[in-house]
Amino acid sequence: MSIDVAHVASQIESSMPDVCLISKVWRSGTGWYAQMLSEAIGEAGAQIAFISPAAEPREREPKGTNLKRVFVPRELMTAAPRWKRLTASLRRSISSTVAAISLRRTTGTYIFNIPEPFIFTLPLFVFLRMSGAKIIYIVHDAVPHKWRFDGFIRKFEDMLYRVSYALPNHLVVLAPAARQVLVKRYGISADKIGVIPHGPFSTGSITPMPGTGRLLCFGTVRRNKNVLETIRAVKTARAQGLDVTLQISGEIHPLESEYWDTCLAEIRQDEAGFELDIRFVPDASLPELIAKVDAFVLPYEDFSSQSGVAVLAATSGRPVIGTASGGLADLFAVGMAGVELVSPVSSDAILQGIYTFKGESISAWSARAALGAESVQKEIAWSRVAQQFLNIVRDLNRHAPA
Repeated sequence: MSIDVAHVASQIESSMPDVCLISKVWRSGTGWYAQMLSEAIGEAGAQIAFISPAAEPREREPKGTNLKRVFVPRELMTAAPRWKRLTASLRRSISSTVAAISLRRTTGTYIFNIPEPFIFTLPLFVFLRMSGAKIIYIVHDAVPHKWRFDGFIRKFEDMLYRVSYALPNHLVVLAPAARQVLVKRYGISADKIGVIPHGPFSTGSITPMPGTGRLLCFGTVRRNKNVLETIRAVKTARAQGLDVTLQISGEIHPLESEYWDTCLAEIRQDEAGFELDIRFVPDASLPELIAKVDAFVLPYEDFSSQSGVAVLAATSGRPVIGTASGGLADLFAVGMAGVELVSPVSSDAILQGIYTFKGESISAWSARAALGAESVQKEIAWSRVAQQFLNIVRDLNRHAPA
């Protein structure tokens, strides 16, 4: 494995930014979040370095005179031998760590979005803290959606999460529910945790709702999103004569393949009611995908973060048939149009939500969704998000020992 440390170091000039944002993710919603956040912080007036692989698509690359871009290699996303994929991931992790350490001479505050594996991140946290740097850790999911291990190793894995939350100076979550999890499960002081909403995504102008009865499950397929219950609800609705179909678009979570097999078995009983696009959906496909659907179905449970998919739906002028789980509650509260499902979620609850949605005209939903998009865009504007991060940066440095 060859690591071009000199190339990474050459990107780091003598006049360094005040803030460094680090993200290993370069595509999907969490990658898009980091890219837009780095640009917004720069536009707010801070000097910022952004360490991350090149964005995909390239149009997402953040811009601005206050932004210093430090590129690190990507991992392999195509089929390849395991050793090649591991080597590529190691190259990214090592390059990112080297870049972060190189910036330390003139950068005092580090913001971590989706960090490298613990074997790299925890020692880096220790080094930065011992050198006097301030660390802000954006916690998207306080508890993993799916644990990798069981038994004793699970306890060790959980302990690593606890350490990762203890080492930073400050944690940022995207919804109040995540702060509650950090306080109750990991014993983190509430004063150490800030709640800053997820900024808006935009795929262009809002398209008219087609009125075809097509619903959408979008994003990574996981058990806690109740995809199976949604499939069963749509099957029942169709059997009862309701004109609805369901599109499922997104990747399968690598640890949830058996769950997806169960979903497929259910779909095969009424294949005409479903359309599947099981892959990572690129940006270029999003406008057409959203234009074809009337509403998103997001019946999440055991979920404490903000949903980038819900943000996308709300800002694209599409209602959401979903729970008030995690950050979805916050979006409903600031005007996101939709039908709020009761918990615990069942196929019957989703079925009732579909009937409620279909009980109103498309024109009425279009008007509500357009108003909702305007309200959500204003409430979670990136300029406001960036300012809240910079307020935390200033507070940390103001209270730093002389």
